[in-house]
Parts: sequence; C-alpha cells; structure tokens
Amino acid sequence: MLKTDIPTKAPSIWVEIASLRQNRIDVLAPAMRGRVEGYILDARKIDVVNGEAFDPIIFETSRSERLQEIYFEQGTTRAFTAIYGWHFYCVAVDIISRKKEWSVSEAWWKESARLMRKNGIDPGYDWHEKDRPHGQFHGIKKSPSDLSRTLYFGTAHWQGMKPFTDSAEHHAGLERVWRKIGAM
Repeated sequence: MLKTDIPTKAPSIWVEIASLRQNRIDVLAPAMRGRVEGYILDARKIDVVNGEAFDPIIFETSRSERLQEIYFEQGTTRAFTAIYGWHFYCVAVDIISRKKEWSVSEAWWKESARLMRKNGIDPGYDWHEKDRPHGQFHGIKKSPSDLSRTLYFGTAHWQGMKPFTDSAEHHAGLERVWRKIGAM
C-alpha cells in the first residue's frame, strides 16, 4: 500500500502501537548506546548501497509489556511477554530504512548487518531465521535466559511476576542485567 493510500484515521491498535513504540537511544544500556551511536556515525558515511539510498533509522529500542503483548497477538514475535526479549532489557534495536521502511534490497540489509558487526552489535540478519532489522548487544544469547529474569526481579522466584512499574525499581533491575552482560 502506498503511503497516500493509508486511511486518514488509523485503526486504534496502530494508534496504540505508535504511542507505545520507543526509539530513543538514551534508554539503552550505556555500552549498547555507544555501539548504536557508532553504527549511526558509520552509516552517515554511506549514501548509497547498490544504487539504493542507505538511510537507516532506529525504529525501536526498548519494549514495554503492553507492546510485546500486542506483537505476540499479531504473531510478529514468539515471546509472549516482554521479559523474554532483549528489547525489554534495553540491549536491542531494530533498524529500518527512513524512506522504504522494511522494503529494501538484500544488499541494504547486508550493509546494515555489516555496520552492526563492526560496532559490536550482533545482527539478527545472521540468524537461521533472519530478523533483518534486529541487532543486539554482542555476545549475549539470542534470547534472555532465566538468569536475566532472576537478575531483573532480584529473585529466583520471578515466575508470574510482571515487570516493575516503578521506574527506579525497573532501572535497578535493568542495571543488574547490564552489569552481568557487560553492558554498563
């Protein structure tokens, strides 16, 4: 669908998704933020890849419980709750084209993945089931383990717990995970 064909009034779910989506890099773990900043600086040096504009933007950084729930209901993720994905822990990003969004060539995605690797970000492009826009802190498992959830909640009995709603508790939980994976 062309952008001009988009209805003037978006369905309520798209309005909710847009209001929940986070793309600020200042919410990322300090080491991840530095790596993303490196990616951005390197990307600015490239105008064109295989005749196509190379215009990456950060589409998503952290992810809330509600947004994860919506994505799961739509079938766009396998993680039924945010604590099972690295976006929640602020050590993952999704990068797409400013103008073409996801509709870019394979060469575009390969260049983005190359810049991710160069800057210490493991690209989802390298996975068996490619997640082309996705990149996460180098060296961590594809998905968070129970240890990450234990560290975040501060207890081995985290099953059934919901993410902290208090921002101080939430940040303290994130910092425990960041320290463990070296993202501080």
